[in-house]
Formats: sequence, structure tokens, C-alpha cells
Amino acid sequence: MIRAIALFAALAAGTGLAAGTAFAAPAQVSPPRALWVWNTADLRHDPKAADNFFRFLAAPHECPDRAISTLYFDGMSPKDFADAKTITELRRFLVKAHQRPVHVEFLCGDSAWGKAENHNEALSNLRAILAFNKAGKSAERFDGFQFDVEPYLLKEWPSPTLTRDYLRLLDKARDEIRVSKTKLVLGAAIPRFFHNESVGHLDRQVLDRVDYIALMDYVDSSERLIADASPEIEYAGKIGKKVWIGVETQELKDEPKATFYALGSDMMELAFTAAAQHYKIGGFAIHHWSSYRVFKRR
Repeated sequence: MIRAIALFAALAAGTGLAAGTAFAAPAQVSPPRALWVWNTADLRHDPKAADNFFRFLAAPHECPDRAISTLYFDGMSPKDFADAKTITELRRFLVKAHQRPVHVEFLCGDSAWGKAENHNEALSNLRAILAFNKAGKSAERFDGFQFDVEPYLLKEWPSPTLTRDYLRLLDKARDEIRVSKTKLVLGAAIPRFFHNESVGHLDRQVLDRVDYIALMDYVDSSERLIADASPEIEYAGKIGKKVWIGVETQELKDEPKATFYALGSDMMELAFTAAAQHYKIGGFAIHHWSSYRVFKRR
């Protein structure tokens, strides 16, 4: 995800509000918050670490109004689901999450998965989650599945073949969930430049295939946060899908304008408020646990 930030900035330069964008009435309550969590071993293995984590989610930086209600939870591979101890620990974590209640989605991704030849590897993660959910009680299951596949990082990008293969992966994922006859939200993390005509308005094609997108809108101002998300939010509203606006919190010395790191969480919250007053969105997605937990208020 971070490797692509420079590419996001270059391809999204000059983006403005789309003509005719419909604005929602000012929000009275801040939309939900999600958090990307990449390193999950301690949270799964150590109950005390999990308890501290959930306390943080309930009041990040001692602010209950900023509570996190959705997790994009990575750090596992299909082979982990063959280990009984790992499964027991994971189910324990999920039960604790749902008691809060916190919605948990399995997160995984690899740019190579954008190629058709690697689809089976990508889908093995989804199959592991479907089997895991089927074998557990409702409180012990994942609520969703998010692909963070970034085909634009491959040397073949851009190409019609790679675009077609990437979209076909999402088609296959959607079909596997449907055939399983289980309830599982399907999402995709995408960069904001997918709305450009030069890539065939790929954001729309992704939204047609998933339940929501987590838009990696990595900027450091409310003006850009609002403007850059406009095309995706406008299209999502037309087809009844959701957009989560993603923000960055870690230090990026090479791309300081792609993160709220220097401004702090209070300024980021002001940007959230401004965006919520313009749009009806799914929520805000924060990247990521390791940096957000030590994020300064300034």
C-alpha cells in the first residue's frame, strides 16, 4: 500500500470536485471509523494485548467520539487455518471483537495476484475464510473480506490484459462467496487515481463487483480529502455501494503531503468533519494500527 503513494500523487495531481456532485446535508454524527491492522500475531496470541487493543479502539487517544468500529485484519495465510491452536486463538479474538461490537474483515493482498496465473493463490485466502466461518459459531466468524491487490505496482502496468485479470479476480471472489451461500462482505482497497479516464474509470468497474471500496485518499488537507474522493462517492451513491475514505498516519519523509503525520490527529479529525458534511460515506479508514496508536494530537 505504502509503495504506491508516490504513484498516487503523480496520477491524482490536479483532481477537483466533479461537476454536478450531489452533497449530503451536514452530518450530525461522525461516520464510522475503520483501522487497517497488518501485524496481528500479538493480538491473536496474547489476551492481554488484545484487551489493551480493544480499549484503544473504544477511545483512541482518550477520545470516545473517535472509536474504531471496523477492522481490516491481516497477518495470516491459508496455512495458518490448518493449525488448531491458531484457530482457537483467532476465534477467541473475534468473540471479543463482536462483544464490543467491532466488525472484523480479513485483509490480504499482493500485487502479483492481479495476474490470472496467480488467482488461485489469491482465492485460497478467501476459501480459507469461508471454511473457517462455516465451521464456527456466528460470533467466531469474520464479517468481511478485503482484497488489497495493487496491480499498478507490476512492471506490466498499465495493460488491458492486467486490468482484465484484476477485475476477473474480483468476479471470481464474488462468485465464490455467492456459491458458498454464506454472508460475507466483499471489499477492495483502491487508489484514488482509478477514477481517471486514462485507466478506464477503473474505480467504477471495481465498485460494480464489490460491496464497498476503501479509497486510499492519502493527502493532508480537508480540501483534497473531499475533492479526490468525489468521483468514487458520486458513482457509489448511484449504485448503492459504499466508500470508506482512507487516510495515512505514519511518517513519510519522501511524501509528507500524503499523510497527516505532521499535522496530528486533531487536524485529521477536522478534515473528517469537513468530509462528512459534504458526503454520505461508509466511514473513514485509518492506515494503520502501528502508526495510529502513537499518532500525536499536536
